[in-house]
Amino acid sequence: MSYHVKGYAAHSPSGRLGLFKFDRHSPRADDVVIEILYCGVCHSDLHNVRNDWGHAQYPMVPGHEIIGRVVEVGPRVARFKAGDRVGVGCLVDSWWATSVRWMPSTPVRWSSAAGVWPGR
Repeated sequence: MSYHVKGYAAHSPSGRLGLFKFDRHSPRADDVVIEILYCGVCHSDLHNVRNDWGHAQYPMVPGHEIIGRVVEVGPRVARFKAGDRVGVGCLVDSWWATSVRWMPSTPVRWSSAAGVWPGR
């Protein structure tokens, strides 16, 4: 089952963020699906959106330092379960970490994301 989601995306370095609807892939065996409740946007997100570092790919949904609730986990995930509060930090790991996959099946780019730790 794929997920229909909404975000605010940049489509160019000089445009405004706008509501953007897209589909996320069906969860894989080692994926954690998180309902995002809160999300921080920092200076590195702004640099990415504005292509200050020269490697931006659009559309781009900025934001990291996410707080949310697990809604689904793949069968190989043992550390989290549905209902857990989780956070995705900015410097815990790298955005290609195997603990959580943030790569959508559409050409949407995330400006940053990282590993996950359980909520308290």
